[in-house]
Amino acid sequence: MSRCARKSQHRDATLIVITCEGENPEIEYFETLGKSYRNTRIQVKTLKREEVSHSAPKHVIGELDKYKKENKKKKGDEYWLVIDFDRWGTEKLSQIARLCNQKQYNLAVSNPLIELWLLLHLRNISTDEQNKITSLQKDKKQYFKKEIKKILGKSNNGNNTIEVFIPGVKNAIKRAQAMDQNYATKPWPTSLGSRVYLIAQKICGL
Repeated sequence: MSRCARKSQHRDATLIVITCEGENPEIEYFETLGKSYRNTRIQVKTLKREEVSHSAPKHVIGELDKYKKENKKKKGDEYWLVIDFDRWGTEKLSQIARLCNQKQYNLAVSNPLIELWLLLHLRNISTDEQNKITSLQKDKKQYFKKEIKKILGKSNNGNNTIEVFIPGVKNAIKRAQAMDQNYATKPWPTSLGSRVYLIAQKICGL
């Protein structure tokens, strides 16, 4: 899929354009991952929303639409939308998936939240723990933040820099793949999981 770059990484490389419903930490993650791996076959382009409050998928998709209109897409380039399941639910996500399919955009959903993806950089999640997380009615985000804090230490106060996660990305990819039991049949994980690993694989050249 990717074409080998010459010494210039600029436009000989396959372009991966990423937009997220979340705020700067998610964008920073993909930018840091791209800089860390320096895969000459891939160029990572992240899109920051002009209005951070406009996080609804239609606004996030609009960023991809705008970029696509203003820039020539080359063969092999990919556009990705990164969102969380818990914020939108099955009905809304079904609409988003259809729209992405129509526009030939890729969808990377984390179920329930992208914080799950970050935790997978640090450790595995057992089946019993997966069931426990699924049964939580609220505060799932706080659960993941608490578990991350346990590993990275209290000195971080929950405000961990993105760089601390990057060394564990290959483990995160393997763990997320193992959890993704319905990849072939569903546009997002219907149980606990994250499809962000699909983007990470490409950036890392795996």
